[in-house]
Amino acid sequence: MDCIVNEVYRYVKKMIKGERLIHSIGVAIYADYLCERFGQQGKSCFIAGLAHDVARELEGDEMIAHAARYSGEAEELEKSRPILLHGKAGAFLLRRDLGIMDSDILEAVAWHVTGRPGMSLTEKCVFIADYFAPDREFIEESERLMITNQDIDRLMIFVLERTFDYLKREGKDVAYTALSLYKELKGVQS
Repeated sequence: MDCIVNEVYRYVKKMIKGERLIHSIGVAIYADYLCERFGQQGKSCFIAGLAHDVARELEGDEMIAHAARYSGEAEELEKSRPILLHGKAGAFLLRRDLGIMDSDILEAVAWHVTGRPGMSLTEKCVFIADYFAPDREFIEESERLMITNQDIDRLMIFVLERTFDYLKREGKDVAYTALSLYKELKGVQS
């Protein structure tokens, strides 16, 4: 497993630089901590966290094309805001360039941007870790402490609600998958 971690790190380091690389390392460490806290062993969370932004610096057209190769045609919202596709594009790159076939890792990378209903523990841990990463200056220390005493679904709801508030302030639409995930976590029937 350490060989895979090293290979992923070298690849990520070629694809992203500076603060984004530091962010990705922080997400990897945080995701690994969360996975252990919620009872999962192994390095899937660390690898997915490390690689989650591997496609973040690609051009929009490239993101759209790679994401389509991973998961099919993009939704209209994603086409209008290709940055929403960097997770799916990253999953495609990991599969194509590194031969990673572990669906837990690939799906965590693919869905860390918007989330989706039915997320695995790894997916949830990377999603939460990306939001709470040490470099996120908008997070209050009291909010960071939530990680130590909340269950994973409450953390997911917190992240989604904060993200929805931000998108509303910015005048941006919320992805359908994020809304569906939120309803699932809240126990709301569609």
